Amino acid sequence: MIYQSGKIDQEGFTLLEILVAITIFAVAFTILVKIQTDNISKVEENFKKINALKFFKEEVYTIPERETSKEDFGYRVEKKKIQFGINEIIYRITDRKTGEKILEIKTYER
Repeated sequence: MIYQSGKIDQEGFTLLEILVAITIFAVAFTILVKIQTDNISKVEENFKKINALKFFKEEVYTIPERETSKEDFGYRVEKKKIQFGINEIIYRITDRKTGEKILEIKTYER
């Protein structure tokens, strides 16, 4: 606004300042949403691994678990001989629906 004295009123923000502020806020918000989404997917992965481990304990070592679902997981055993007469046993727990490997447990025995 121009007053009678010819000076421009300098109060308030210009359109450019507002656009820069909105851009900074949008970039920061987008980064935070991405971080939160990644965290949520990691939590889901970890819950799946925990349930796979419970399934493994119940199936292989017959340690009873309260909340396992045998329909959700399957496992394969792979045995191979490594150095010095030691056998490596690999248990691969997979999701029955997708076939995706959830957990891999390696044990060694003579």
